[in-house]
Amino acid sequence: MSGLPPSMLRLEWREAEGKLVAHFAPEQGATARERIDRGCLNEAIADGGWGALYRLDGAMDEFVRRVAGGQPFALEVAERRDGRLEIALATDAMTAWLSLEPPFGGVPVTRAQVDAALAAQGVVVGILEGEIERALAAGIVERLPIARGRPPEPGVPARFQSLIPDIRRRGPRVDEWGVVDYRELGGLVVVKAGDALMRRSPAIPGRSGQDVRGGVIPADGVVDTPYAPDLRGASPSPDDPDLLIADITGQPLLRPDGVDVEPTITLPAVDLSTGNIDFDGSVNVTGDVIAGMRIRASGDVVVGGTVEAAQIEAGGSIVVRAGVIGCLDPRGALQPARLKAKGPIGLQFCENAVIEAGDDIAIGEFAVHSELTAPNCIVIGKPGARRSQLIGGMARAGAALSVGRLGSQAGVRTCLLVGYHPQVYSELAAVLEALTRNRAQQDDLRKVIALTRDDDRAARRAAKERAERTLAAAEQAREALEAQHAELQAMLTLAANAHVAVGEAVYPNVEVQLGHAVWRSADSHGPGTLRLQDDAVVLTASRPGA
Repeated sequence: MSGLPPSMLRLEWREAEGKLVAHFAPEQGATARERIDRGCLNEAIADGGWGALYRLDGAMDEFVRRVAGGQPFALEVAERRDGRLEIALATDAMTAWLSLEPPFGGVPVTRAQVDAALAAQGVVVGILEGEIERALAAGIVERLPIARGRPPEPGVPARFQSLIPDIRRRGPRVDEWGVVDYRELGGLVVVKAGDALMRRSPAIPGRSGQDVRGGVIPADGVVDTPYAPDLRGASPSPDDPDLLIADITGQPLLRPDGVDVEPTITLPAVDLSTGNIDFDGSVNVTGDVIAGMRIRASGDVVVGGTVEAAQIEAGGSIVVRAGVIGCLDPRGALQPARLKAKGPIGLQFCENAVIEAGDDIAIGEFAVHSELTAPNCIVIGKPGARRSQLIGGMARAGAALSVGRLGSQAGVRTCLLVGYHPQVYSELAAVLEALTRNRAQQDDLRKVIALTRDDDRAARRAAKERAERTLAAAEQAREALEAQHAELQAMLTLAANAHVAVGEAVYPNVEVQLGHAVWRSADSHGPGTLRLQDDAVVLTASRPGA
């Protein structure tokens, strides 16, 4: 014992209390106490056969300190402890954890004790038998999950599956270049009355869960979405309410929760034999639309041939598989072809045409002396293509224009305006006109108020009050118009990514406006991209075909 005489340290085991008491009795003139420490005391405990006991750290430190005082004393320095356990529950009662302390000279925790502790906590569900046995075998664990609740299983909302392979949404289709390409649209898909359109799979309810105490955790409700109540030309089958069928013959258009069937007519051509077409639905013309004719449709218009100096208006998209060409009327005046759609417009080529899309314009080959307007992109040929050309006229695009050759070697004046929304200018003009009317109205009202200010007659007082109320409303309207004006002015600012991409060449007499900056080509240039940099339009050259 590190030189400590046995007579100075005596260990006493008290069985009834399960305590080990250390007695210190100094001898006359002994100096060994100066060398006693915890190691000495631990060695004495182990040598006495009590090494498995739990050491009372604070008491042992106190023993060492008091030995230095040289006075006799006795302290409890170790004790017998049985194994200990603790069950902890998660705040949501979905997990129970077990912590085990090993025994110190006592008996280990038993399975019966674990079961009793679980029962005391009310844990009855999801008990992990294997984990408990593993913990008992190890004798010591820290927050080992021994019970897990069953979380609720989510249900499956109602699902809708189209039964028409070629059905499409009215909207853009992106090609491998990441550009909308409406030239590749197929013909109109037509269904007949009674055809199956869509299968609805009803919602599957979720399964309730349980926490470890057996409490029920309800599953979230799922939406059993029915077919849209406002479907046009389609309804659930009377024999199967989850099967949607066509009520009429027409073009199916996919919706998230159903299918609309727009009436569709197919004509070999639109000419004097058919007259003008005004149709609430989609129109499919397999041949040509001759000069002077007009088509108005609430849906899509597809023309398999050429449009010659005719007018087409569509509530959806317009696709012309050949060209759109203006021509001279009998008096020798130029009569342009006109296409206007709320959706995209796709065609192969155009000459002397006025084309206004509500989305993109995609032209397969060339545009000559035409006026093109699109709020998003105008794509002539594929990006970087060498066999596409824009010659003459005006092209307006909100975001970007892409073409192979811009202008012509003959120097035909060709104008581009990119980086604005086509409707902004007209809306801005309307707002400015409304502001002018508002200012005039306010001037008139203030005159009425001034004339009736000092008149006490009832009629004049009533007129003054009406004028004041109207003036207050006019001032509020002015504030709203000024806010709209500011918003429209901001929209005229070029978007940061607005650009013109040219795949082969830019010829002389081309004018490009990006925002408020204008670039004019006096000479020929190779391929490149026109962008706005520091309030100036800059042509950045690129490799041919890149």
